Amino acid sequence: MVLHQPIYKLYRQFKVTHPHVKLGLTKFHSLKPNHIRTPRQAVYRGCLCEVCENIRLKVCSLDKRFECDGHRQLKLVDAETVLNLTLCPKPEGKNFHRLECIKRECGDCGMGKLARHFQEITSQEKARPISWRKWDYVEEVVKKTQKTTKKRQLVVKTGTVQTLINELRGEVAVHPLHVFNWHWQGKQFSSLKKNLPDKWVVSVWDFAENYACYYQEEIQSAYWGRNQVTIHPVVNYYGCETDGCGQQVTESVVFISDDTTHDYNAVHSYMGLISIHLTQKRELDVTRMVRFSDNAACQYKSKGPISDIAHAVEDYSFRIHHNYFGSRHGKGASDGESAVVKSAATRAVNSGSAVIASARDLYKFCVENLEKDLSGDGECLHYRRSFYYIDSVKRNRGRDVKPISGTRTLHSILSSDCTNAIWTKCLSCFCQACVVGSGECANKEYVDDWTLQELISTAKKETPRGEFSVPYLVIYFSFRWHSSDSTSRFGTWMS
Repeated sequence: MVLHQPIYKLYRQFKVTHPHVKLGLTKFHSLKPNHIRTPRQAVYRGCLCEVCENIRLKVCSLDKRFECDGHRQLKLVDAETVLNLTLCPKPEGKNFHRLECIKRECGDCGMGKLARHFQEITSQEKARPISWRKWDYVEEVVKKTQKTTKKRQLVVKTGTVQTLINELRGEVAVHPLHVFNWHWQGKQFSSLKKNLPDKWVVSVWDFAENYACYYQEEIQSAYWGRNQVTIHPVVNYYGCETDGCGQQVTESVVFISDDTTHDYNAVHSYMGLISIHLTQKRELDVTRMVRFSDNAACQYKSKGPISDIAHAVEDYSFRIHHNYFGSRHGKGASDGESAVVKSAATRAVNSGSAVIASARDLYKFCVENLEKDLSGDGECLHYRRSFYYIDSVKRNRGRDVKPISGTRTLHSILSSDCTNAIWTKCLSCFCQACVVGSGECANKEYVDDWTLQELISTAKKETPRGEFSVPYLVIYFSFRWHSSDSTSRFGTWMS
């Protein structure tokens, strides 16, 4: 809990309210409970899930009202309590609720349980006014273009208690599946990393927020013209290549570039270098790479990235199995590597020991100070870090395909043996049967079977020089047949 005002202001309010109490500021400050933080001690919390956060904000507002009205037994506490209130108990020995309950298909649980929870509230109490905060879309007009855009902002909404309860019920109705996908995908990642099959590589992918280059003792014009640097860490897990070692290696491969377009073409460039790094520099025999990332459409989860996954065997000689963390819950090990790079660069610039003015400067600094590689004496190193500089990214690669149906619901995509089809699943599973590829899935009550989906190309094929496409030839010969002037400019040019 964080105080909304500094201690000295609260002390002044206390003296106004209780002028006869003899208490100094120092003693007043010492009486503050340890779990109460001052505004200066507050910690910034960012990049949160707006779905979970909106439910939490509503629960906080309702709990405050229940506390004031004497209904402490109705307090919801947090979003997890609300979720469990609307679901049947978990089956014995299971980590998750039954899928029927999660999808709101169970006749024994559902939103009716939440409605019964609020039965004690009288109609007069439900009609009382209340305010709550919500992350909602707000329309804004861009002054330069006069176009209307929508942005999510934290707004204060007002209404009755009944209005707030109804809005909470609407959000909680679809929340179980959101939370289930989040926890399920995270559990599958942890399980696979703990029991990594031979010749498999597991990797976590994510773009970092761009690093803004700056100087110590910076002039004014440099402050307003800072260069942006793209940082994309890939944290890889694989078995140590040393004979007889048997330990797992954690290696971070960090890509640094002055190309600030974060799209699937950049991801494809990084993947090409990752393949070379693992198979040639580390001399690994890779049969499958299992990638995990967030659900960013332009980077990992749309027709472009899916087309690149389908070409994996052709490009890298091994399959790619791409998995997605729960929507808006994609934080992982790669974010920690981003923090390592940025904090080290910030400390170096602030201390005056380095000048980092561009992407290449940051790359050189990281190679000299942060890279961890094998020493050459034959000793194993299980925590490694490598850096690569990307000078340019190739785009317009002619791999455009039509979107496949249900892309947003997919959390597992596997490349096939041909480039015009992929295997898809709604959820990931790395039980023994799914890893081997035979037998009955241990999680069949939650996970569906693989579905083979065809990829239909929309890329325009370039006509080789000196050749004509069929429609063009038809137009040409039709013109020559009907033209009475054989020396026309068009006819002469074509002959």
